[in-house]
Amino acid sequence: MTNPAFVETEPTAGTTAVTSGDATSATPTTSPEPTTTTVTSTTESNSVTSDTPPGTTTEDPATTGDLGTTDPNTSTGEEPALCELPDLFHDLAPLIRPVDSLDWNKSITAAQCIAQAGVKREGQLWIYPDGFGIKPGCDLKLEIPQLSPGLKFPMDWQLDDLQLPGYDGNCVVVEYKVHPGYEPCAISEVTVSKDNNPILYGRFSVAADVMLPGFVVGPEARGTCACPGCCGIAPDPDLYDMKIGQALYPELENGGSPEEVFLNNIKHLFVNLRSDVHPECQDEPKPPAPDWLHFDWVLVRPAG
Repeated sequence: MTNPAFVETEPTAGTTAVTSGDATSATPTTSPEPTTTTVTSTTESNSVTSDTPPGTTTEDPATTGDLGTTDPNTSTGEEPALCELPDLFHDLAPLIRPVDSLDWNKSITAAQCIAQAGVKREGQLWIYPDGFGIKPGCDLKLEIPQLSPGLKFPMDWQLDDLQLPGYDGNCVVVEYKVHPGYEPCAISEVTVSKDNNPILYGRFSVAADVMLPGFVVGPEARGTCACPGCCGIAPDPDLYDMKIGQALYPELENGGSPEEVFLNNIKHLFVNLRSDVHPECQDEPKPPAPDWLHFDWVLVRPAG
């Protein structure tokens, strides 16, 4: 009688008989073609059983990377990277935050700023290499209240009392506006007038063209990078030149030297502290924020 332990069996199709000692096993030589998108595995393999349609995944983006919907504002391998602006040096023209004209170490709070914003006030004009100040102490008898506390507007404008002689101690009228929501205060616009004639304008992070007597000041894009609509209703990311009246003046990077311009046949000094909009606008709430929209300029009419 044949011993069943030594009976040899024929291998089935697609397998190879492997004899080891006193036993023979069948090992697959090919893998069957997959017929579904279902991936099945045992617990030991640490993978997932999925019944999702082709092209989808149930993996956790927190552990596998972002496999979900692509943000239209982010770059992909098939799209050009978001434009980058060269050498902006944003720290050279920070927000214009006024300080007490009598104590430059004392910041002006938003509440103090707002209390006087949008209202004409009078005071004495003083010119410094790092900005200008309006101190209390005038009585123009115009029924205009004193600017109190007096304010100094710090900025890297490269002007001083030698370039603007005859201004120190003059009684003037000042009016300013602020960016809401900043503590301490952040100035958006300031105008200084003497004898009813505007002698100093400043605009800081204001996108719109500014109408001044007889001319317009506004930015014009250089076309350095293309990102249309990136900043919503604000101008697109780019470097900008400033157009004053009918003339276009090259952008003065890093707070360039004051430029002489003649408006209505009167000499003025124009300082372009900074003129750019950088791509961080996509990360900030709308409307435009002075943290990333920088049209910062000053226009001064020298005395005499």
